Amino acid sequence: ERVVSPGQYLKVQTPVMVIVSMDPLRVRLKIPETMAGLIQIGDRLLVTVDAYPHRAFSGKLSRSNPSVDPQSRTFEVEALLENPEGLLKPGFFVKARIPSGKLDPGMAVPQDALQYSYGIYKVFLIQGDVLKEQEVKVGDLSAEQVEIVSGVKAGDMIAVPVKGQVLKDAARIKLVD
Repeated sequence: ERVVSPGQYLKVQTPVMVIVSMDPLRVRLKIPETMAGLIQIGDRLLVTVDAYPHRAFSGKLSRSNPSVDPQSRTFEVEALLENPEGLLKPGFFVKARIPSGKLDPGMAVPQDALQYSYGIYKVFLIQGDVLKEQEVKVGDLSAEQVEIVSGVKAGDMIAVPVKGQVLKDAARIKLVD
């Protein structure tokens, strides 16, 4: 991209153009601080973008910021994505999955079943005809599923809200088949 015109006067240190390397393409991701011990430089990752929803692009973590943002409680990592066909463009928003072999396979719930508030993850357990709010610890996150490390046990029924629906503790429910 050229940012000046022919004949234009420039000040010292004024950028003249922007050059972008498309392969590999660098992506920056915000990772929850709870995942800091589960990822490391060199880990593989898979990325999807809305422009190509049924295609995953692979890459490798190349850098990690050692400090955590106190506002969002995340830290930034950088990855290099393979982009030989040039399908990924600078500025795309991505969804990333970083598989971690450091956790035993656990239980997973749909992303929609999870609620996050003030640093606490919660789900709603179905107990008879009543909902019970339950704090949980999460592990691996993906676009559709979230691994639950603790807080629920195998066999617990978890409520998943319908789009726009708000679940509340002690709310009465009616189960439908």
